[in-house]
Amino acid sequence: MSIFTNNISVIRKKLPELKINDINPENNLTFFDSKSGNISAKLKGIFVHSKFDPVKEANNIIEKEFKSKIKLCIFCGFGLGYHIQCFLNKLPDTNAIVIIPDLPFFLKALESRDMTVFLSSQNLFFFIDNNPDNFLL
Repeated sequence: MSIFTNNISVIRKKLPELKINDINPENNLTFFDSKSGNISAKLKGIFVHSKFDPVKEANNIIEKEFKSKIKLCIFCGFGLGYHIQCFLNKLPDTNAIVIIPDLPFFLKALESRDMTVFLSSQNLFFFIDNNPDNFLL
């Protein structure tokens, strides 16, 4: 099975109503090996994560921003999921909601690396909608 197939099967268990048949993954998102060997990405030439070490970058952000226990965290965007993975590792009993406003980007990101372990977390929830207007308050 492919990386995408494994990752999307976990997502489908969480969101059985998710329809992806007519959605094409983001073509402008390209993957590359960072200097640390972890997968990183560019979107239209702009780095999505560190070109040196995306895991270290995510760990630094999570360590800086989350010094104490919290009950819930809402993430706007997924990237390649490094920050979500680090958050769940640091605070495994804390609920995390990830808002996905760009389904084609998310689908392409699911091709990048095996995320099945952290995507399977009972404390991880998704709100996915491909219409950005639905996110305006």
